[in-house]
This record gives sequence, C-alpha cells and structure tokens, in this order.
Amino acid sequence: MSSYVGKVMIVEDSAIVALDYEYILKNAGYTIVGPASDIEEALQIIETQSMDCAILDVNLKGEKIFPVAEELARRRVPFAFVTGYDAAMILPEEFSAYQSISKPVSDEALIAAVVEMLKKH
Repeated sequence: MSSYVGKVMIVEDSAIVALDYEYILKNAGYTIVGPASDIEEALQIIETQSMDCAILDVNLKGEKIFPVAEELARRRVPFAFVTGYDAAMILPEEFSAYQSISKPVSDEALIAAVVEMLKKH
C-alpha cells in the first residue's frame, strides 16, 4: 500500500504564515511544493514541478493571485483561495466555484480544504 498522500503548493507572501501552513500540512502527511511568495515564482513552480493541489493567498504584496489561479485551472489542478477579505467581494465570477478559506486559517480548515481538493484531483 502506498503512503503517498499528495503534493500541495503553497503560495503566500508572509514567510511566517507560509511556514505555518507548511508545518501543518507536513504533519498531516503532505509533501509541500514551494512555498512561493510572489506570482512570478508561483508560475515558475507550476511550470517545473508537479502538484496535486494548491493553497493560494489572494493578495501577494499588493498583486492579486489570479494569473496563478488561471494557470492552475488551465492545468486542472484544484486550488483554494486564502483571504482575510470577504471572498464573494474580491473573487472574480470565474473563480466563484472554488473554495475560499478565511484568515486566520485554523489547522482543521487548512487540512479539510486540502482533503476536499484532493477528492477532485
């Protein structure tokens, strides 16, 4: 029986928050891809590494994550948004069907989002 759980890409501009997500997910058995702290880095990771799903902070250093979300959607890689704002107010219609997790993110909410995404992959 395989022990493979899944590879999760983390895109988050706060190093402390990214490390927290990484710690939580690694302890739950996931392999981490990244983390990426900006859009360019995230797109490079998508181009060069495989992943089963992604956690995307909506606002990266003042830039919206949507180019990364579009590329993941094009590749059919499930993802969830993380935001401190009301997701319904800031997410474009094309992303309304994707999960959004409110900050601050609990361990349980992060793991539940990944489990849900992996069901779709």
